[in-house]
Amino acid sequence: MRYGPAWWWRAARSPLGQKLIRYCLGSVVTTVISFTVLSVSYGVLHLWDAVADTLLANIVATVPGYWLNRTWTWGRTGRSDPWREVVPYWVLSLLGIAISMGTADLAGRLATSHHLPALAATALVDGANLVAWSGVFVGKYLLFDRMFRGVAEAMDQRAGRGVATALRALEVEGRMEPGLEAASPAVVGEPIGLLRLPGALEDTGVGSELDPPAEAAVGGR
Repeated sequence: MRYGPAWWWRAARSPLGQKLIRYCLGSVVTTVISFTVLSVSYGVLHLWDAVADTLLANIVATVPGYWLNRTWTWGRTGRSDPWREVVPYWVLSLLGIAISMGTADLAGRLATSHHLPALAATALVDGANLVAWSGVFVGKYLLFDRMFRGVAEAMDQRAGRGVATALRALEVEGRMEPGLEAASPAVVGEPIGLLRLPGALEDTGVGSELDPPAEAAVGGR
């Protein structure tokens, strides 16, 4: 059988499968947060109506959702890019919140018109919220994947250009090791620690403390 247990196991262990699993688990976490806040604010405290309480619950859940998606699902670290990450994420999230508010309004009206008890009304509003977010689940994944991967690729390109600039500067100063000039375009993407920059270790005083084998390990390619 083509799609048997072994196939699903291999798919789950693939990079894409791992990313999808983390995305789904992150959505479970944010859904639990959203449901908890909505159940307390609407079903217990009766703060506002179904629409306002749904807005509150989803905004509260969006904050940890951003962190989970960025750092855990897509493995992004460091400072967030406001215009390429934060703003698009909130725009997409607010779109989903708007849809959930529409379904919550419909659910609240149905609960009122049918005179449902508080527990049943809360369950209906929670269910409407779940249906709304399920509808945008796949679309959000595709957009988030493109957004976070695009930022990572742009940063890698900037880092590569920075290494290339440093190599050219060393070449102009005459500090480039012979033979490294021809190899520099091929090693732009390698960690800078793998390159031997003549004089750099001597300038910092580190080179004098290394024994000959250690120097060879640092300088060799």
